[in-house]
Amino acid sequence: MTGQPPPDFVQVRTLERNEDLSNHYIIGRTLGDGLFGETKLATLASDPTKRVALKIQPKVNEYFYQADPRIELLRLFKEVVFLTRILPKHTNIIEVKDVLVSPDNVYIVQELCEGTMETFYLHANDASARRVFKQLVEAIHVCHEHGIVHGDIKDDNILFLDRDHTQIKLIDFGCADYNPERAVKRNSEFDHRQWFNPDELIQVAGLRPVQDIKALGKVLHSLICGQVVPLLCSGMVEAMQTTYRPRTDRFSPAALHLLSQIGPGPFGPEEEREFLTIDQIRQHPWLTGVQFRSSKPAVTLTEQFELLKNDVRIVKLILREWMVTPMKILAKNELMNYKIVGMLQRRDWQTKIFLVMSNDNAGRHRAMKVIHGGILDAPPEQLQECIPPSCIYLELLITLRILPRHDNLVKIRDIYINQQSVALIKELLHTNTLEDFFPTATDASACRIFKKIANLVRHLHHHGVVHMNLRPEHIVFTDEEFTSCKVVNCSKALYVQQMVKLRHEDFEPERYLTPELLEQMASYADFNVDITALGRILHAMMCKAWEPDPTQCSELWPLVNEFHPDAVNLLTRIGPDPFGPLEQDRNMTIDDICNHPWLLSLGEA
Repeated sequence: MTGQPPPDFVQVRTLERNEDLSNHYIIGRTLGDGLFGETKLATLASDPTKRVALKIQPKVNEYFYQADPRIELLRLFKEVVFLTRILPKHTNIIEVKDVLVSPDNVYIVQELCEGTMETFYLHANDASARRVFKQLVEAIHVCHEHGIVHGDIKDDNILFLDRDHTQIKLIDFGCADYNPERAVKRNSEFDHRQWFNPDELIQVAGLRPVQDIKALGKVLHSLICGQVVPLLCSGMVEAMQTTYRPRTDRFSPAALHLLSQIGPGPFGPEEEREFLTIDQIRQHPWLTGVQFRSSKPAVTLTEQFELLKNDVRIVKLILREWMVTPMKILAKNELMNYKIVGMLQRRDWQTKIFLVMSNDNAGRHRAMKVIHGGILDAPPEQLQECIPPSCIYLELLITLRILPRHDNLVKIRDIYINQQSVALIKELLHTNTLEDFFPTATDASACRIFKKIANLVRHLHHHGVVHMNLRPEHIVFTDEEFTSCKVVNCSKALYVQQMVKLRHEDFEPERYLTPELLEQMASYADFNVDITALGRILHAMMCKAWEPDPTQCSELWPLVNEFHPDAVNLLTRIGPDPFGPLEQDRNMTIDDICNHPWLLSLGEA
């Protein structure tokens, strides 16, 4: 085991004593452990703000006390060489930052990862799973083209760099193997003869590229079924077809086809020769975005909308890629984990907002919005009139796919969909609505809250969405001090493709909306409706009271002496008659409102 590293590679540092490690790193809690050692959270002794993962591997493995120590040292040496010499730096392969050797241990310092695959599986759907799986495939492709078989691809060895589940890192090359004859690329002119003797490159029995492909198939299966799948054993076939069956309502035919090419039994190939190669996986339509041609007859978007009239579950098929932010689609038995403990709205709305409590965690409360029919064991008088399924679809599409998250838009946690109904499990806010705020409004507090609402409306308008029903009962505060608020209802919102300034995740309306529906929404949507609603909200703030009937606003006079002249000026430009402009003179856009001196005087909300 010889060889001199070029100066730009990681240098191996020698410690005279095990205790000397503390001169370089401060050891923290355990992040994970395995047969070959453990990984600790650590900080640089010279800079405690910099955190790393420190992998500690004994030179003599206590689990294999009869093993030849030279074999264990060779394994450790190989892992370091694989990651620091043979493989180039790659965004999806763990980066080694430092290597230290003490009398008893080898310390491999790596970048710190924050998220796990196990927490990601549950929320994965077609779009998010494709993004993550594609990164994993690229990492394995780099390994294979440089002659390395990882040999231990599993949930524990695939981590996320952060908790947002955006970038994966393939870790732990302790079981990996290298065959220079398989390598089609060399990193920095790496010459294996300078690093390994011929007898040190004897191949591990049974470790071939197809083993990594099979492991990729198991990861894909876990992504599609939404949970960690245990190792196969006798009697598992029935469980694989029930407990671990693919979630076909959330994944595209292309994803399911790839599972059939690399997945475990009974979903994947039976013979090794039938598995795809890593290059074939990279070119699969699910990962490339090329239109997948299934043997099943295609169902057009128009046909799906026809099915939607009788079965709300079609929403799940049309919104297969709605997973912009993590969310769980509940099974029927999971929905029963939520117990209704009260009502949240004060008026007889068409939809009902229940206060629910999770049975498995009594301290966790949520708001449940039930749309279109009765799906819960609640009294008939608590259930709402039916809403057209197309309206349900539009609300979900706008909330989950068109609009990115916003601090003043309520977050959806879980969702349940059956043939006739939809239940949205949302974050629970305070019971105070904007109407409760009006009597307490001052110039400063009104400016702060109005700016938050106006910024949200601008967020909607820039993404082509008109709210169309911006009323006080749809704006709820997060606390009793009225410091911040969120819009909780977008049931009447419309999308106007021609007015889009920003697209979230490259949203393509033609994939989700028929030309007829786009035309209908464009004809009904009116951005001035939201501007008028903002004017009425501002009027109510300055009057300290809300008038539900817009024709009676003249009965409430604003307390102009309590508000800044800029607030009065804004009221004259967007307020209701007789305090605002005539209908033909209303010309302020949402950008004009957000840039008005009264709101700019507050600074950033």
